[in-house]
Amino acid sequence: MKRNLLYLAGFIVVIISSCKKKNEPTRQDYLTTGKWKMVSLEYKVGTTGTWIDGYAAMQACKKDDETAFRPDGVYLVTEGATKCSPTDPSTVMSSTWSLSSDIKKIIFPAPLPEWVILKLDETELSYTYTMDIGPFVNYYRVIMQH
Repeated sequence: MKRNLLYLAGFIVVIISSCKKKNEPTRQDYLTTGKWKMVSLEYKVGTTGTWIDGYAAMQACKKDDETAFRPDGVYLVTEGATKCSPTDPSTVMSSTWSLSSDIKKIIFPAPLPEWVILKLDETELSYTYTMDIGPFVNYYRVIMQH
């Protein structure tokens, strides 16, 4: 009886130890899976400025543009289903990107600003960035979704 219990206990230990926990997606996995579309854009001038809805004022042909972060470090913004002009190229912007060592920022080469990630999961990327424009600093908050 004791021997059977020992075998059973050993069997259970082997089974439990052989079960691998599924690898959870990383921030890079979330970022590089699929294409992103902007669903919200707010901005303000200076730290005391009032947040303004910039998305509402965007042209419809810009609202459907798609952003992709490829695993090879290429960043692409492409025209969505609606081009602002039929002669516009399909690729709006192309650059490179990387994640900061603490995985809290998306880094682009100058003159593009770095994005501070607020949220990144399988459905949403939200971030902030700043831009110096003349004597003012403009602050931006953006939400993108798959």
